Parts: sequence; C-alpha cells; structure tokens
Amino acid sequence: MCVCVCFWGGRPEVRKEATSCFGRLRESSFEVVQLGPSDDRAPYRLPQPQASLFSRGFQGKLPLCAIRITDAWAVERWTHLIKIEPTKAATLEEGALILSQWGYPTADVSGMRLALEKLAQRAQELGARHSSTGLPSEDEAKAIIAALNTALFAEYGLQGNAENYYDPENSMLHAVLARKKGIPISLSVVWAAVARRCGLECHPLADMPRHVLIRVPLRASDSAESAGPAVMRDLYIDAFDGGKMLVWRELVRFLGAMLGA
Repeated sequence: MCVCVCFWGGRPEVRKEATSCFGRLRESSFEVVQLGPSDDRAPYRLPQPQASLFSRGFQGKLPLCAIRITDAWAVERWTHLIKIEPTKAATLEEGALILSQWGYPTADVSGMRLALEKLAQRAQELGARHSSTGLPSEDEAKAIIAALNTALFAEYGLQGNAENYYDPENSMLHAVLARKKGIPISLSVVWAAVARRCGLECHPLADMPRHVLIRVPLRASDSAESAGPAVMRDLYIDAFDGGKMLVWRELVRFLGAMLGA
C-alpha cells in the first residue's frame, strides 16, 4: 500500500508525526508532501494558489469553516486511523475521506459513504457477493469482478481522466464520485471500497512505476497457476482501464511495457 500524506503548512513536528503514523503501516510506502508554507499560528488559512485549486465549488473563496482545518486536526485524524488498525482497503478509503474533508471542508463525508454503499448494493444485485470466510476460487472471483465492473464502469460511468490527469480534483474522493473521473489511485480506492463491502478481499498496489493496480487473492487450489507463489496465482485489476483484469503473465507484460522493456 502506498499513502501520499499531504498537509497544509510545513511545521517540522507535523511532518515528523505524520511520517511516524504512516510508517507504522506494514508493507507500505509513503510520502509526506508539503502543499503550503509554514505558519505556526492557528487557526490556519489555506494559502494561494492551492486554495483556489481546491475551492472551485466556492468560486475561488473558502468558507469560514476552512480556517479551522489545521495541521493538528489532520495529525489527530491520521493517528486515530492508524490506531484502529483497519484492513488495508478500509485504511485507504478512510484516508481518502480525510483528504477530501481537508481539501474541501464542506465535503459531505456521509454522502460519500452512502454513495459507496449504494454502488456496493448495486454490484451485489448483479452478483458481486462473496459470503464465505475464505478466499474465492478463480471462477468466483471473476464473477464478482465482472459484476463490480458493470456496476462501477458500465452503469455508474467511472472512467480514467486521461485528458486532464493532473487536475487536483482527480485525487479528491468526493469529486471523483461526483464527476465520475479519477486517476489510478483514486479509482482504485473506489473499486476496493466497493469490493470490500461485497466481501471480496483486495489489496491496492502502488509500489509500481506510474500506476496503481488492485490485487485480488485466490484460493491456491483453484488457481490455474496454483504451483507458483501467491502473487503469481492472483488476479490484478486496473481500475483506470475500466476494471481490466490481468493474470500474472499479463501483469508482467504490462509492467514491461511501462518500463520500456
């Protein structure tokens, strides 16, 4: 799992605490990004030009509540997030909710959760339901993935925003759900959040060049490549490409093409 920790202001103690919090996540990589200048006074007003980038819904001006979203608030939320030790997919979802609320203080968190719940409900109606406690077979996983992709991409209309890839709103969960456009990390968060609600175990993978995929573990005995390591047995989902499903051989070719091999 890869987490990009973004914060307004550059106080060293904030960077240290954020790094410490996310450093306790197992098998994760993280990056702490400063988006604004240091200001030791609280409450803190978001600096320009970042404020205008993250406030299009407010016509270039942030509401009064925006000045109450401080570095200390973000650190407290992150610290709580780490302490409750949720699953990896849930951690990314909660982190995305925090980031949306941080960038847009009026973002409707309950509305975002409800949207994800409705998407999961629709996916379950289409057959995306895994009720057993163990990992799914290959056939079971493929059926669930197909139903998820139908609900998210064919019906809801999610898509990768290749034309305006670096638009900051591509990284904000509330904007992704509203505009139905995003980048690999945000679309993977949505896909994993909905899949988790349908009972499908999945793990977003961000430790690869310029992209994010989702790994769906399979029962070893039911995999076509059961003799190999677990990573060679599992399925991989590219949410940026409409939920395209890859097996290990296809994943190797995909990464090779990205690296120019």
